[in-house]
Amino acid sequence: MTPKVFISSTYSDLLLYRSKIWEYLEPLKIKILGMEKFGARKSTPLETCLTEVAKSDIYIGIIAFRYGSVEKISKKSFSQLEYEKALSLDKEIMIYLMDDKTLVQANHVDKWIDASKLEKFKDVLKSRHHIDTFNDPEELASKIIERLTTLLPNLTKVIIRPKILNCKLNRFNFHGEKWVVFVGYLRGKPYEIFTGIADDEIFPIPISITSGKILKILDEDGNVRFDFQYTDKYGYRKTMGGLSHMFSKHTYKYGAMITSLLQKGDDAKELEGVIDNMDTFEGFASEEWKIAVKIALGIKPHKSS
Repeated sequence: MTPKVFISSTYSDLLLYRSKIWEYLEPLKIKILGMEKFGARKSTPLETCLTEVAKSDIYIGIIAFRYGSVEKISKKSFSQLEYEKALSLDKEIMIYLMDDKTLVQANHVDKWIDASKLEKFKDVLKSRHHIDTFNDPEELASKIIERLTTLLPNLTKVIIRPKILNCKLNRFNFHGEKWVVFVGYLRGKPYEIFTGIADDEIFPIPISITSGKILKILDEDGNVRFDFQYTDKYGYRKTMGGLSHMFSKHTYKYGAMITSLLQKGDDAKELEGVIDNMDTFEGFASEEWKIAVKIALGIKPHKSS
């Protein structure tokens, strides 16, 4: 039987968050219940919501800084009534609260009576459940999927790349040129790689910097780029733009090939084989380059026979 998941939250302030959750849950073998697909019905909006909660196997409550629409008789929000319905029916309940430090629009924050009701509702949730927090849509979707794959082990596993990955920076020299390898880590394992000539004008990164973060940036036109960010010795954050396009097209292609294998979870032996065979690709990739990349990825290079 296909498991059913109900997504409960206020709507307009969390539209991007709900959209991201749907985007990553829809490919899985799971039925999503939520206001996005309610359509026209005879029942009132609240009746529809409670009916869908009753149909679900898992209730996901997402709470930000708005209490939401209030039912006239109980004076409780739809979100709280949905939660209480799930609780009364002994559903599996997952609760996610937006981190208090998250920056949001002023009109997405309740004040006065609604703010007081929201805090009391949050206190109830914290006292009854092990809650989790989130800052951005991808982090929330990632945490939800990670929990669902634990509850539903037959689900296809999906890995979501967070906006920010911890990164290690490796430098090496060959043919009289300085090269650099950026390796992004997800859950402690190499997840993506960028490599190219370390041009001091394009990437004026101090030699003392050996770590930082790789930021995934979506621009106004919907294009994705990757930036490197580090903290200098004075404590200031510096961001170097365009890891995804500042290097040559050849090294970017190599990095993309290796990244795809890392994200598939290929083991070190398979990765080493791919890297070793890259010298046939447009006559590029010297032995020194391949050794440096292997070391950056934690692969102990083996001498060619």
